[in-house]
Amino acid sequence: MCFYAKQKYVAAISCLKRALWVQPLNWRTLFNLGLAHLATLQPASAFNFACAAVNLRSDVADCFAVLGASLIELKDPENAARAFHQALLLSPEDLHLILNASVCCLTAGMNNQAVDLLRKFNALIENGATCTDELSDLASRVSIELERIQPLDNQMEILADPHSSNLSNQTRMDDQEQVDMLKTSREIIEREMEPDEV
Repeated sequence: MCFYAKQKYVAAISCLKRALWVQPLNWRTLFNLGLAHLATLQPASAFNFACAAVNLRSDVADCFAVLGASLIELKDPENAARAFHQALLLSPEDLHLILNASVCCLTAGMNNQAVDLLRKFNALIENGATCTDELSDLASRVSIELERIQPLDNQMEILADPHSSNLSNQTRMDDQEQVDMLKTSREIIEREMEPDEV
């Protein structure tokens, strides 16, 4: 996973596959292989490794989260939502899972469920859960997208991030541009290998 942290994904996959050969029933290796294949835009392989990890450890929420992320990339948002739902049953107060499940529901067109999950996310933040800037930014972008898709009838206060109530119009426009970029980034882009990658 050191290679993974350095974004040398091919080397990371190579090392993880050697580890899997030594210990084929190690769920963590399977889980990490799923992550590495997601990073290299290989969702079918990521799905296979995530399924194997789920079969070995169906009590670990992160395994279901990687499975859900793989299914989103495979254009199967309904089953991805089921995977995230199972992950939330196992870890109901994990902010990352709640927000990713909200994004998944939004992708699947389950807007009411996405709103409910975003409310839960904001309630946990208000109750003192620690949230990174990246998560807070993603939550505000999801909120903007939900507001754009459907009229929310006074739900803007519920969805608004408590730390972003003083956003200017320019910031909201920047957020909308980022949401549009998220949509276009779903297309698979070929990545050229670096010369030092294995």
